[in-house]
Amino acid sequence: MPSWVYDYVINPFIGSIWDNLCFWRVVSFILIVAIFIAFTNKECLKKYFIRSDILEHDRGIFRRADILLPERECGSFIEQLGRGRSFFKPQREYVSDFILYFDNTGNWYLMKKMVKATKRLIREINQFLDFKSSHFFLSDIRHEAERGYMILEPQSNPNRAVGKLIPGKEYRQYVKQLDDLLYNMEEAYKNY
Repeated sequence: MPSWVYDYVINPFIGSIWDNLCFWRVVSFILIVAIFIAFTNKECLKKYFIRSDILEHDRGIFRRADILLPERECGSFIEQLGRGRSFFKPQREYVSDFILYFDNTGNWYLMKKMVKATKRLIREINQFLDFKSSHFFLSDIRHEAERGYMILEPQSNPNRAVGKLIPGKEYRQYVKQLDDLLYNMEEAYKNY
């Protein structure tokens, strides 16, 4: 670069800044304030820089969980339970596999919002599974039993009872409990 370019073009603009003490004081003050803010807000900085890693981790967890309990399967499972008060055992495996997946601590989300939604969904599923273990039984009809067809209180169901029928009032209570559990499970899945 020729010396005249520096002397006549660059130096008149930059030279006055280099020699200006006020300019350097302002720059120093701004840097000190920025460093102070950075050290006092470490958590904010960590979230800003680590957020992409957390999101990528949680996306991977969600993808694997979605394979275990796809929205379509969950919806059809809840719909069939609500409509027919029955389901096939293999359908239940989706729900059980989902819970088993989250039993491993390495499969938990890092974002608090996802952790809260997952815990709620697991709680609702567990409540349903507890109810299921007490109130669902294999069908008495052979071809249904071979396929693992589970029915809500067949002895209380006027359409399914074989032998002595338990009064329908009890069956309506079981249906109401099941409907409440299904509603809670569906809402928890939507929030998840």
